Order: sequence, then C-alpha cells, then structure tokens
Amino acid sequence: MHKRSKAPAIFNNLVPALPAVQTISLNNGLPCFELRTGTQDILKIDIQFGAGRAFEHKKQVARFTCNALREGTSKRNSAEIARFFDYYGSSLAISENLDYSGYTLYCLKKHASELLPVFSELLIDPAFEQKEIDKLKKVSIEKLKQDMGKNDFVAYRHFTEALFSSDHPYGYNSYPDTIEAVNREDLTEHYSRLYNAANGLLFVSGKTDDALLTLIDDCFGILPEGIAQSTGLLNPKSVPPGKYLFDGPNKHQTAVRIGKRLFDRNHPDFDDLYVLNTILGGYFGSRLMSSIREDMGFTYNVYSSIDTMRFDGAFLISMDTDKAYLKEGIDQVYAELNKLCKEPVGNEELEMVKNYMMGYLISALDGPLNASELIKGLLIEGSTLSRFDELVRSIKNIDSDRLLELANTYLQPDDMIEIIVGSEN
Repeated sequence: MHKRSKAPAIFNNLVPALPAVQTISLNNGLPCFELRTGTQDILKIDIQFGAGRAFEHKKQVARFTCNALREGTSKRNSAEIARFFDYYGSSLAISENLDYSGYTLYCLKKHASELLPVFSELLIDPAFEQKEIDKLKKVSIEKLKQDMGKNDFVAYRHFTEALFSSDHPYGYNSYPDTIEAVNREDLTEHYSRLYNAANGLLFVSGKTDDALLTLIDDCFGILPEGIAQSTGLLNPKSVPPGKYLFDGPNKHQTAVRIGKRLFDRNHPDFDDLYVLNTILGGYFGSRLMSSIREDMGFTYNVYSSIDTMRFDGAFLISMDTDKAYLKEGIDQVYAELNKLCKEPVGNEELEMVKNYMMGYLISALDGPLNASELIKGLLIEGSTLSRFDELVRSIKNIDSDRLLELANTYLQPDDMIEIIVGSEN
C-alpha cells in the first residue's frame, strides 16, 4: 500500500517540444499549417483573419462582422446553417480576439467533404442581411446590460480604458449607442478589406492526409487574394499610476484590478517575466493564492496574468473580495510584490514552479487539437514557432537573480494602476 504522507518522485527530465508542422500555401497564397498526428477520426479546421479591433475603421465593427458571417449566405439562412452543421455532429465556433477574428470547425473526418464547402461558403458569400444584423445588435445590448450588473466586468472595462484610453482599439468599451451605430455598410467594408488570403492563417489538425489538403485547397484556396493590411493603432495614453475608485452595481462585493502596460509576446523579457508571473499568481499554488485565499481567507480567487496582444500587452492582478476585507487584501497584494522585489526566490519554490510550467506545456501539447491551439496562439501574435523552444529554455535556465532583476524592473508597486469597483465603506 502506498504511503500517502510521502510525495511522489519528481521527474524533471521531460522537455516539451512542438510536433512537426507542415506549412503549405494554398492556390491563393493563404498559409496553411498542418499537424498530421491524429489517430482518431477527428478534424479541427481553424481559419483566422487579421480582422480584429486593431484593424477597424469604426468601433464594434470587427465583432459584428465576425458574428454575422454565420448568420446567412445567398444560399442559406441562419437556421439552415445551424441545422446543417448539427446534422453532421460538428461544431462551428466563433474565435475572436482584439487582433484576429475567425472560425473553428470540429468534425469527423468522414464528413469533411460535406462540411468544408459550406464552411468556406460562409467566408466567401456572406449575406449580411439587415434583420440578422439587427438581431445580433439586440442580443449584444441585452448581454451588455446583464454584464454591467457585475463588478468584475465593470472593473475590467475601467482597467483597459485606464491602460490604453477610450479611443484606442485595445481600450475602448462598448455601449448601447456604439452598438446601435454599426450598420450593414460598416460590416461589408470591414469584410471586403480584411477577409482574404493576404490577411489569413489556416490551421488544420487531427487525422489529416493529402486528400484532405486537396479538399481544403479547393474550398479555401478560392478566397480572394486581397492585400495585407497594416494597423493604424493609436499611441496608448495610460492614466498615471495610483488608485481609482468607481461605484459598482454590487455594494457587498468589491472587484480589484491592479496592473500596468507591458509589451507583446516578442519582447526579450517576456519569457522570463512569464515565469515570474507564475510564481506570483499564475497557478493555484502561487503566492497570491496561498496567502490571500488559503492563509487569510479574503477571497475565493486571486490571480495575476500577462495579457498579450499582437501590438501590446498588460500585467494584471485580479481579486474579488468582500468590502470588509478590501484594505487588508490589497495590502497583501502589494506585500507580495514588494517581497519579490526585495527577496530572492528560494530554490525549492523555483524548481517547483519550473516543474509545474513544464508539465503545463506538455499537457498543452497533448494531442493535435491542443497543439494546434498553442501554435495558433504564437503565430497570430506575430511570433515564430521557434519562440516555443525559447520559452522552454527560459524556464529551464532562469535563476533567482534574474527574477529579482525582473521584479524590480516591472513589478514595483508604485508603478501600478489600481482600479476598485464597489465601495470602500
């Protein structure tokens, strides 16, 4: 019988590595990245376009254009499209962020010849019917009203606006009037300018073969070639570091967001800072979680993250707590930041975090569908696949001196913007 008081041995010789990726170019020049490692009859077809907020000519247009694509073509209405994909047991999911917009299809390989032509039809022949656009706008406004009743949602809105300003694509927030202002002409302009091969990336994973790639070329190689678009991003205008208090809809719970602007994934300090963030608040055993949740009981969840976009990034600490514990909770957040700036991380803790991160990366590569998601995350943010190996090397080689240097450079408490939504009294 195993002794439960004795922890299992740690194996630290496992090194995560990306699977082989075949890169091809379709007839129209659309880059296609294939992971041919599947053993089950499952496919994931993921197409992304540089058509997010960073490329808008008007607020909200990117989101509504992406959502409207599956609401009808010249041949099928939204109900027929939904029934068609349901009939084959497939799933068609919208995939969008601040920089990219697109769709992901999960299906059985045996149904690919039926599904892919209709999938490509959504991208090539959208109807953008006014009634469907009006329906999307109505649903969006109703959801916004519901979300505005949550302190954490309101806090994040204030935080992004504080970091980038209300005029910046990464910082502006949606309101009923900005949603109502979106019209069909806005959507067709955004679509015709950005949904083309020059602005796209295609990811194919699962049980693939040459015949499937031929079918994919037939279906997606007919997208317009287009012209690669550059972004007209404004220079962000962050508010000065300090505390900013806002009233919230929930007077009993208080949402806290603490952070600052950073940089994109390609910055030379990103990988090492990713390790430091994991120690601070990037996993369940982190310092923030251990002290503020486990030891003090001030919150159910507290974490820190590095949010990366294609052209920028942010460091963020998130905590929701009862207003009775607000001051002590925030004080402890800054105490943990100060500790990282003044005291070297111990070898035992550092080795534990390194092993956790290696294990996390290995699990993220478990199977072709997961691996393709990781590969997509690198490429849509302007990185290369070699960046994964660089991250692994950083995790393996980083030491406490480097972590102390990074903490003093990027995690000084006096540099933070503090957003509180709720009530301090």
